[in-house]
Amino acid sequence: MDDSSGESESSDLQQGAPPPRDGRRHTRRHPGAGDGIARKINTLASTLQDTNRNLRSVDSLLGQYRDYTGDQTEAMSRLRDNLEQSLEDLRSQRLSRSAGVRGASTLHSLHASDLDDTNGREGRQYRPTSPLRNYGSPTRHRRSRSVVRFADEAIPRSQLHRVHQSLRDLTSDQMRIGDDLDREIDRRNRVEVDTRRAMQDLSESLHDSRSRDGSSDRVERRLQEMEREMRIERELMERKQDQLGQLSSSLQEVLLKKEAKSEAESLMKTKMLKTESEKLQLEQDLERLRRKLDQSEGGRDALFQQIDELRLQLRRAEEERAGLQHQISQVSLQKVRRTEEEDTSSLRADIQVEREKKDLERQVLELKAQLNRSAVLTEMDELKHTLQKKEKEIAKLTAHVELLSADVDKRERHTLRMLEQLKQLQGQYEVCERERRRAEVHAEELSRDIESHQVQLRQTDQQLSEVERRRDELRQKAQESLRQWKGKCRSLERELDKQKEVVTRATEKSGQLEKESEVLRSQLVTGSQRVDGLKRELDDVLAKRAQQEEIIRRKDSDLGELRLLRSELERELGESRERTERLEVETQRRGLQAEQLREENRRLEEEIAVLSSQHERDRQASLQLQKELRDQGLQRAEIAARLTEEERLGKELRTRLVESREETAKAQAEVTQLERQLALERDTHHREAEGLRIEAQVAATQHEASTQKAAHVNRQELAQLENHIESLKAELVGEKSSAKSVRARMDKMKVECDRLTSELGQREEELSRFRRKYQTVRQDLEKKSELAASRGEREQQLEEETCRLGERVAGLETELESVLGAVGKEIVALCEIVSKDAAQGTQVLAKHDELPRDPHRWSAEMKAKLQWVREELTEHMEKEQRLRRQFQQVREQLRGAAQGKDAERQLYMEQLTKQEKLLAEIHREKRDLLEKNRKRDEEVRVLQDRIADLEISTRVALDHLESVPEKLEVLEGLKDLEESHQEQNRIQERYSKYRESLGFLQHQLDESKRKVEEYR
Repeated sequence: MDDSSGESESSDLQQGAPPPRDGRRHTRRHPGAGDGIARKINTLASTLQDTNRNLRSVDSLLGQYRDYTGDQTEAMSRLRDNLEQSLEDLRSQRLSRSAGVRGASTLHSLHASDLDDTNGREGRQYRPTSPLRNYGSPTRHRRSRSVVRFADEAIPRSQLHRVHQSLRDLTSDQMRIGDDLDREIDRRNRVEVDTRRAMQDLSESLHDSRSRDGSSDRVERRLQEMEREMRIERELMERKQDQLGQLSSSLQEVLLKKEAKSEAESLMKTKMLKTESEKLQLEQDLERLRRKLDQSEGGRDALFQQIDELRLQLRRAEEERAGLQHQISQVSLQKVRRTEEEDTSSLRADIQVEREKKDLERQVLELKAQLNRSAVLTEMDELKHTLQKKEKEIAKLTAHVELLSADVDKRERHTLRMLEQLKQLQGQYEVCERERRRAEVHAEELSRDIESHQVQLRQTDQQLSEVERRRDELRQKAQESLRQWKGKCRSLERELDKQKEVVTRATEKSGQLEKESEVLRSQLVTGSQRVDGLKRELDDVLAKRAQQEEIIRRKDSDLGELRLLRSELERELGESRERTERLEVETQRRGLQAEQLREENRRLEEEIAVLSSQHERDRQASLQLQKELRDQGLQRAEIAARLTEEERLGKELRTRLVESREETAKAQAEVTQLERQLALERDTHHREAEGLRIEAQVAATQHEASTQKAAHVNRQELAQLENHIESLKAELVGEKSSAKSVRARMDKMKVECDRLTSELGQREEELSRFRRKYQTVRQDLEKKSELAASRGEREQQLEEETCRLGERVAGLETELESVLGAVGKEIVALCEIVSKDAAQGTQVLAKHDELPRDPHRWSAEMKAKLQWVREELTEHMEKEQRLRRQFQQVREQLRGAAQGKDAERQLYMEQLTKQEKLLAEIHREKRDLLEKNRKRDEEVRVLQDRIADLEISTRVALDHLESVPEKLEVLEGLKDLEESHQEQNRIQERYSKYRESLGFLQHQLDESKRKVEEYR
């Protein structure tokens, strides 16, 4: 058994072991298999739930089968008790029938040997069906049979073998089912060990490849390992389902066999009861005949011959009944195929039994006729001899019963000790089961928390995707605004080029007009005055424009104020005509300013080039940031998928939580590390986003400043050019033409100012939109930061809970190891205790040191020891049951004898009390009679005196016959005398009757005293 179990375990380990670690590291998985793995995990979870339900149903079926086997064992014990009682009755009748020397010599064959099937069945071996021993080996353990024999061993051997065979079949079925359950438990343990090894390999591979490979490679390896584990678990589940199907089919077959056996046993019981009743009737008839034969003197030899013939016929009937019982047992074993043969055999047996009954009745009638002709004599000596034999046997039985009771007490104490040890082991097992259930409940709560966190992570991922989408939209809008600004800058550059060309033309004209400047100095004074006025007016216009910009930012209703400003500008232009003379003074200064403007234009062009290059760099940086954000989104998605997969793995490994808690703690530590990495990446992402935002703000401010400067410089240049052109026209044409040109230029300047104001309004609106978008983005980022903070707190809480769980798991594992060690020690101690009375204990205990320290070998060793202990216990229990039954039989016999004696004693005492009462009544009546007799004697004496007197008187009367009165007195005296004589006769008759009743009572008293003395 041990070798086969070891081979099966090694084969199961080879089949259920995971692939090596190197092959697992070098495998890769395509990135689009997450959905397929999720579906596989879901199907695996559903199959696990189905298997759990199937296992629960199988457990319920096993419980029902256990109850059914218990009921069957109870029914078999009741049947055995009934059979033993009937056999005891038969033995008692045979023993009572075997009274007398000649009867004892002739009825010596009615024992258990007569009921044995001696016709070729002496070599039959009824071997037990226990699968745990090799009963066919020549070196097996042969148990010594009990030397003590009882006088009532008249049980048919075929019936005993049939009962033992059915009991052994039941025990073998139970043991086979127990072995199947043990193999299932061992297989589950092996699967859990394999999963633990796989998880350890997985954690080691993750730990080794964390520094070398990226997250995508780790995810792919993990997915491949999960696929292997799922494949292995699917194969194990298929094997388990096949085993469960085989187990259910075997259970159904066993139940059908049990039902057929119960039906066959009921039929056998009915037939046995019929035959027993018929046998009892025959034996009663024979007992009556034997008593009459023992009491008869003449014709005893002929009657003995007839009794011998009847005994031979009874022996034949019993042999035929034993054959019928053997045939019935064979039919019960071969239930379906031999039903017709059983019916035919039972019919033949009934016909034969009826024929024998008729023959026996005929012979009994003949014997009755002969016994009626014979005389009746008693043989009390033989009865006394049989009574002495019975008393000797009772003394022997009492001594044997005392020995058996002492042995039973010892065995009961031993079994009580073993039951206490088993109860302690069961209590420890129940404590472990409670701890395991608590851990499972805690794990379920953790799984619920993980699912809620997973939902929150999905929500945060959705929010992040929305934020990224909004960010992309903002980037697109920013790019569009930058393109617009670029277009505007290019238009401004073109305008600057045009202005440069105009300035060059103006310089050429100024060179030509310098010659004419001397003539127009007087006009320059007035022009300088006008230029000063225009300058002041331009300063006022710029201030009002700044005010207008502020008003435009605040309200849309400032357009009316712009119209008012336009009217004021028109009024100031009218005033500027008076100030044109001041412009002539500042023409030289304006030339210097034109050179400064050229230098500033070059500087602005360089700054614009720098800004364009910086803008390109910013655009490239933004593209890189977009790529990094996309990569981070992919990493987040991968990490989220990994988290979901690990959580699903946690759900799947919840059933194997006892051994895989360290691996779950490692996986959770990896999750926490990944979440920390996520937090770090998120922080870096936030910092980069803040840097980008700051850079965008700086760039926007710089851009606004540069545009404002460019606009201001352009305005100044335009004003200078217009002033210079106006001065030139004033010098050339005159004051009227200069005024007209100034008006026209002022109109143009107003148009340009309107255009610039509209552009400024558009830019300010765009800036306000950007600011609103920035505020919304900032709010979203703040919300996400808050969510990330809350998520970090929850992750810390989960880490703390996982740490606590890991510590608790370690404690539970240490407790489990200690409990397993204690269980092993207790089992070894139990084996040592049991091995004191058995020969195989040394072999079982010797195997303990040869096995290596391996959980599978340890479990196989413990299973073998427990099986051996269970076998020894069953044998001890069977012995104890046998001894108890024998003790009960003897005790019942003694009790019946004592009850019979008590009943007889009570009857005797009642008869004695009745007789004493009768005696008291008789004595009382005797006293009354004596008193009456005394009185009557006195009356008789008085009457005799009177008779004497009467005789004297009669003599006197005879002498004096003549006198009539004397004759009358004589006649009266004669009448009185006759009456007295009659009364005396009546009294004497009554006295004689009383004396007879007293003699009869005295005789009964003497007989009762004699019986009491004999009984004593």
